[in-house]
Order: sequence, then C-alpha cells, then structure tokens
Amino acid sequence: MVIRTKGGMNTKLHAVTDTIGRPIRFFMTAGQVSDYIGARALVSNLPAAEWLLGDRGYDADWFREALVTMEWKMRQTSGTRKSPGEKIVKEIKRATRKQYSSEEKIRIVLDGLRGEDSIAELCRREGISQGVYYKWSKDFMEAGKKRLSGDTARAATTDEVKDLRREARDLKEVVAEQTLELRILKKNMLEGGGDQE
Repeated sequence: MVIRTKGGMNTKLHAVTDTIGRPIRFFMTAGQVSDYIGARALVSNLPAAEWLLGDRGYDADWFREALVTMEWKMRQTSGTRKSPGEKIVKEIKRATRKQYSSEEKIRIVLDGLRGEDSIAELCRREGISQGVYYKWSKDFMEAGKKRLSGDTARAATTDEVKDLRREARDLKEVVAEQTLELRILKKNMLEGGGDQE
C-alpha cells in the first residue's frame, strides 16, 4: 500500500517486534496519519514484556494508561511483583513529567471553555489527559466562585510578597535601631549616676 501525500508517495509501518527485532504484529497507515492511529490498532494485542521501546510519536497519556491497565491485568493473572526496573522507570516518569504553571493551566482551561476545539483535541495538543483538564477546570471554577462570593483569601502575588518582605526588613531595622538607642541610654544612665533615686 503506497499513499500519495504532499511530499510524494509515503506510508508508515507500525510494528510490534520481539526482543531481537523480528515482527510479531504490524499495522500500515498513510504517511500523514498520526502515530496514535497505529498505536491504538496495536496496543490491545501487545505481548507481555518487561520493556517497551517506542518512538516519541507514541508518547501520550492515553497510551501510558493503556499500558498500565494491561500490566495490571497481566499481574492479576500471573501474580508477579514489580521489578526494581519498573520502580525506577516510574520514578523517572514522575520526575520528568512536565510541570504546568498556574498561567499555563488557566490558558488551557480558557481554551477549553472557548469551545473552538474539542476537549479531546485540546488535551492531545497540550499533552495532558482529559481527567487532568477536567480537574483543572473544576479548580478554576471553584476559585472563581469563591472570589465572586466575597472570599478574598488567596495566595499573595510576587509583588505583594516583595513588598511584605521589604516592609518586614524595614521594621527589623527600626527595632534594631531602637534597641541600640535604649541600650546606649541605659548605659549612660548607669555610668552617669542615673541609678541614684
């Protein structure tokens, strides 16, 4: 099967292989088709394995979740425990997971509220699961509701924190100066006979 694309005739071959590279299963798509299509076609038929090596095009939350679900089902049937390698991989994934700032979360939620793209499409583009999007959306709505109902408790902005630190530093300097003046005054009273009353 050869497909005509903008760049000419092109195809993609998505393959599941054994440990030495021999094909077990494969799926062919047009060259312009996303790797997710090939991954979805093959993920349900993956054999039990300790390691999975794949291209970046297969890196998606839904794919990882599918692999975890398959692993869980296999463990239930085989009763195996997690190997040290699996724990290390989990720690690496946790450490390398993208951290989103508050501003990025708000931008993503607002994009979803605009409705220009479906939530699924937005989540694929941003590299997050739909569950994460809906959690952020709920948090966003709850914070807005609290703010509109008059609840003004909130985290301080960077400028407010800087102002408070500056004010605390100034107050400490004033207290230090007053303490020093008080000590000098006491010392002068004691030396000058101020203790005679």
